[in-house]
Amino acid sequence: MIEAAGLSKRYGDKLAVDQLSFSVKPGQVTGFLGPNGAGKSTTMRMILGLDAPTSGSVTVNGKPFHQAAYPLREVGALLDAKAVHGGRSAYSHLLCLAQTNNLPKKRVDEVLGLVGLQAVAKKRSKGFSLGMGQRLGIAAALLGDPKVLMFDEPVNGLDPEGILWIRNLMKALAAEGRTVFVSSHLMSEMENTADHLIVIGRGKLVADCTVQEFIDNNSELSIRVRTPQLEQLGALLSEKGGTVRADGEGVLVVTKLGMTEIGDLAFDNQIRVHELSPIQASLEQAFMELTKDSVEYHAAVPAGTPSVFGGLTPLPEATGRAGFAGALRSEWTKIRSVKSTTWTLAAAIIIGVGISALGNWGQSSHTTETSAQLAQKDLVQRTMFGIILGQLVMVVFGALAVTSEYSTGMIRTSLSAQPRRGNVFFAKLVVLTLVAFVVGEIISFASFFIGAHFWATKGVSLSLSTHGALQAVVGGGLYLVGAALLAFGIGAALRHTAGAITLGVALLFVVNIITNFMPTSWQQTTDKWLPYNAGSQVWATQHTADVGTAFSAWAGFGVYMGYAVIALIVGLWVFKRRDA
Repeated sequence: MIEAAGLSKRYGDKLAVDQLSFSVKPGQVTGFLGPNGAGKSTTMRMILGLDAPTSGSVTVNGKPFHQAAYPLREVGALLDAKAVHGGRSAYSHLLCLAQTNNLPKKRVDEVLGLVGLQAVAKKRSKGFSLGMGQRLGIAAALLGDPKVLMFDEPVNGLDPEGILWIRNLMKALAAEGRTVFVSSHLMSEMENTADHLIVIGRGKLVADCTVQEFIDNNSELSIRVRTPQLEQLGALLSEKGGTVRADGEGVLVVTKLGMTEIGDLAFDNQIRVHELSPIQASLEQAFMELTKDSVEYHAAVPAGTPSVFGGLTPLPEATGRAGFAGALRSEWTKIRSVKSTTWTLAAAIIIGVGISALGNWGQSSHTTETSAQLAQKDLVQRTMFGIILGQLVMVVFGALAVTSEYSTGMIRTSLSAQPRRGNVFFAKLVVLTLVAFVVGEIISFASFFIGAHFWATKGVSLSLSTHGALQAVVGGGLYLVGAALLAFGIGAALRHTAGAITLGVALLFVVNIITNFMPTSWQQTTDKWLPYNAGSQVWATQHTADVGTAFSAWAGFGVYMGYAVIALIVGLWVFKRRDA
C-alpha cells in the first residue's frame, strides 16, 4: 500500500504538489490522472525518494521507501524508460540493478523472456525503439517480484499487442494482491484497465473514487433517440427544456431530459420512436469536464487475462537487507559493461605511456649532458612525463563515473533500486578508486621501464632499486587516482560532465598558469599549495626549489589529496540532499 499525507513540493515560486493525501490499496489497479503539469510525475518521484517533499510524508507498506530492506522486492517502478545508459546492454542494465538487491542472475534472463527482449539481451540499449525501451523498463520493475508496482505512461511506444500485454499484466498483478499504481494520458486505456482513480489538478486532489463513480459524477446523461419524425420531436424536446442535437440521419442526442420524459412526450404527441437508449459517457469525457479548470497549458482549437508469471521462478524469501556489497557489485557491472569506459581507460594508458616514451626518447636522443651530469637529475620523474597528460584522461574518467548517470537519467533507476544514497555514492567511489589505481600503476610502471630503457643508452642505469624510484613509481599511480577522485567529487557536486571536467582541468593546470602572472612574493607563498605542484612531489625523487615546492613527497601528496577529499565531501552532501 502507498499512503501520502499532506504531501507538498515547491520548486522556487511554483507549488507543484499541494497538500496531497491519498491511499493506493492492494488488489486493484489504481489510475493516476491529471493534466500536464498537475504534479503526477513529481508525486511518483517523491514516493520513491528521488525528490524530497517540501512538507508532508509518503510511505510504502507503512514506512518510507528508503527504509525498505530490499527495495526492489518492495517497489518495482517504471518512471522513465529513457533512464538507461545507452552504451550498456539490456542484460547488463538489469544485472547491475539485480545485484543491488542480491537477486540471482537467472532472474535477469527470466524477466527479459517475459517482456520479449531475450533476442536483443546483449545489444546496447541506445539502438532500442521507444517500445523496446518501455519493455526494458517494465522488466526492471518486475525484477524483484515486488509487492508494489508503479508505472508512469507504460504504454508509450507500444504496438497494439504490447498495449494489450501490459493491460493484462497490470490486471494480473493486481489480481495477485499487489498494489498497482499507474499514470497515463490515455483515458481509453485507463477506462479498460483501472479499477480506482486518483485525479489531481494543479497539484491538488480533485477525485478519489472508482472509475464508474468518476464517470457518473462528472458527466451528463445523454439519450439517443431514433425517430422518422425528427424535426417534430426535436422541437417538442427543446420546448420541454432539453438540449437537442442531430447525430446522423433520423437520430437525436438529448441531454437535460430523462428517458421517461422523452418517451412520454413522444407517446403523447403520437410520434413513432424506433430507439430510446442512454449513451454511456466515457472516462475521457468525464476527465475533461472535471479538469477543464486545472489544465495549465491550453492549445488553440484547430479546424481475456492469461497468467503472465508462468515463466518466472518465485524468488526465495530474503533475509537481512540490500547493503553496500550489492551496490559495489552493481557499480562494478556498470563500469565494465560500457565500452566507452574501456576506451577511456585504454586511452589513459596509451596517452600516458606513449607520451612518456616519446618524451624520454626525444630527451635522451638530444641531450648533450654526460652520464655523470644526468645522474644528478631526477630522471625517475622524467620517465613518467606522460602522467601530466594521463591525468587529463583520468579527470574525464572520474567525472563520467557519476555525471554520465545524470546525463542519461540512469541515476533515477539506480536510486529506485537502492534508495540509500550513501551506499551508492561510496560504492561508486570504491570501484572508481580501484580501477583508477590499477590503470594508474600500469601507466606509471610501464612509463618508468620504457623511459629507463632509453636512458640506459646514455649510460644511466635506472631500476626500482634506484634511490626513491619505487616510491616515485607507485606515487605516480596514486597521483592519477587523486585526479580521478577530485573529478568524481566535482562531478557529484555539479552533476554536469563538461562543467566537472573543466573545473578539474582548471584546478590541475590553469591555476598554475594564472599564478605565473602574480608577484614573485605571492608565487613563493602559493605555489607549493597548488594541487599539481603539491601532488607531483609523490612521483619525484628530488624535492628542491627547482622542482617547485618545499613539500616532501607524502606531505605534498597529502595536500593534493586534501583537495580531492574536500571535493568528495561537497559531492556527497549534494548527492544525498538534492533531488535526482
